[in-house]
Amino acid sequence: MNDSTGITNLSILVKRFCRKGIPRNKRGDLWLYLSGASIAMEKNPDAYQQALTVPIEKKFQAVIDVDIPRTFPENKYFADDQTPDSKVTSLKNVLHAFTSTNIDIGYCQGMNYIVALILLALDEADPASSEKKAYFILIGLVDNHLKRYYKEGMVGLQVDCKVLQELIKREEPTIYRLMMDGNVDMLMLSTKWFICLFADVLPTETVFRIFDAVFYEGDKILFRASLALIKLHHKELIACKQLPEMVQHFRSMCHDKTTLDCHQFIEQMFKVHLKRSDINQLRGHFTEAVETGRYSRVNKLARSARDS
Repeated sequence: MNDSTGITNLSILVKRFCRKGIPRNKRGDLWLYLSGASIAMEKNPDAYQQALTVPIEKKFQAVIDVDIPRTFPENKYFADDQTPDSKVTSLKNVLHAFTSTNIDIGYCQGMNYIVALILLALDEADPASSEKKAYFILIGLVDNHLKRYYKEGMVGLQVDCKVLQELIKREEPTIYRLMMDGNVDMLMLSTKWFICLFADVLPTETVFRIFDAVFYEGDKILFRASLALIKLHHKELIACKQLPEMVQHFRSMCHDKTTLDCHQFIEQMFKVHLKRSDINQLRGHFTEAVETGRYSRVNKLARSARDS
């Protein structure tokens, strides 16, 4: 077997893992590989420890201090920072390190859930090793897929919410018309879907599967997951008669029995046919609109939705 055949076979295996679910005992290692974290760690082995020693701005520290207790309080690893297997200190450390070395972004609410999920996936006995890996995975994830959501102005987030709304128009025209008739703003409903990668929205096992797919196929998966969530609740959404009823269902559908079925959700997610070229074309269109101020109010709405 030549090198190219071996690489192709490995790629096929990784894709199958990422679509069918990476085995729990291999998830951390594959996330390291797919995010580019393993290479970054080799090039900069001391970067994490150095980042921990750099002070961060008080405004970021204040928000982190507020967000830490809010992070999966029902999960035994984050419920109490005094237990031997607690990951609370590791969560604080990774967020500090990232914030100190990414001054163009700093800390954005939503990162706490992403880091917590990464720490859970790594599931290592050595906190120092787990923190270091989580730090580099987060950098790879943000640099490759999320930076546009977190930068000042949140243009990327605003754009992708508009893209999602257009995709709903194509995939679920009846629901789209109801949303337009009720003046439903997708930005208010889906901000957390994007900036948290669904980590504070869907069950943990489902989020692990979404992360698996994002690391391999990129942020296109976020649109697949969003549309899957809507398609699985088509009947309930079109039955809504009033705007408050629809908004409430959008918020509650993330926790009902249909969504809690991980296999059913992921199966629906990959039934959604999306071309990256279509997403990029829509992004180009809406980026121009957002940057020229045609949606001037959305920045305020995005921050409100993110912080809620």
